[in-house]
Amino acid sequence: MNEKQIQKKLNIIRQQKGVRMQQIADGLGVTIQQSYYLFNGRCRLTVEYLIRICEIIGISPMDIFTDTPEKAES
Repeated sequence: MNEKQIQKKLNIIRQQKGVRMQQIADGLGVTIQQSYYLFNGRCRLTVEYLIRICEIIGISPMDIFTDTPEKAES
């Protein structure tokens, strides 16, 4: 799975969970524009950002690489 596929899958899961881009930006401590850049490939999606975005969305990073996201632990 390449970076573009990861970004696309992450965005799909984010939308399914009802998480807004502003929530991602706030959680990462970046502007909303920078958060859009992370999801569309204009800014590199590092492992650190991937992990932090997954925490904000409420999933495990491994959910990105599986067909069905697992329910987040509460």
